[in-house]
Amino acid sequence: RNAGNLVPSAPALTCQAGVQALSGQLEPAYEKLARYARVAPDVAPDTAVWMQTRLAEMAWQRGDKHAALAHIQAGRDLQPEDLQLLYADLLLSEQRYQQVVDLLEAHQDRDGALLRLAIAGAALNDADARRWADQFRDRIRAAEQGGDQTHLREFARFTLEVERQPERALEMATLNWQRQKEPADMHILLAAAGAAGDPGAAQPVRDFIHANQLRDARLDALIDGEGAK
Repeated sequence: RNAGNLVPSAPALTCQAGVQALSGQLEPAYEKLARYARVAPDVAPDTAVWMQTRLAEMAWQRGDKHAALAHIQAGRDLQPEDLQLLYADLLLSEQRYQQVVDLLEAHQDRDGALLRLAIAGAALNDADARRWADQFRDRIRAAEQGGDQTHLREFARFTLEVERQPERALEMATLNWQRQKEPADMHILLAAAGAAGDPGAAQPVRDFIHANQLRDARLDALIDGEGAK
């Protein structure tokens, strides 16, 4: 038996860590992948960036934004065009709106960049805010008319954070939850339910978190906020 075959490949380990982080094993998953990333030899650049992306997501999930930023920077050092949306979301969480505009203004051809530009632009009262919002809305509606429902999460976020229509955002986030159950889907449903004054609408998310022993500081903050009301 070749002992080397017992060591998971970098892609396998990264995939495994991502699954574990969402099933009650966040700390060991993060520590194992971070340790591997520090010593792993000859990892392909794309895989190395993927590893740093997962590590950044898990660090933020742990509530450690400083570590998340370090992993984002490590990934961007390898491939500057990657990790932009995750970086933008972290900047948005800290209300660093101008940095979001500076980061994404040259990437308006991407729907995800337009969404975040619209959010940041609205917060800044930027002269281009309405244009970004109109372009994003038009693209999503065109996709929906073509039968594409994969943008529900993004449209719900846009409706909540840019259009300030929490009830409509909650409808979209609820429909999206039937299709996708990633942390971002949990976040928008919790946020929309809270903003709409209907925390019970997000009970399926709380049940899912409990059943999977999911730890996520971003979700905890929303749930704790409900309890404080």
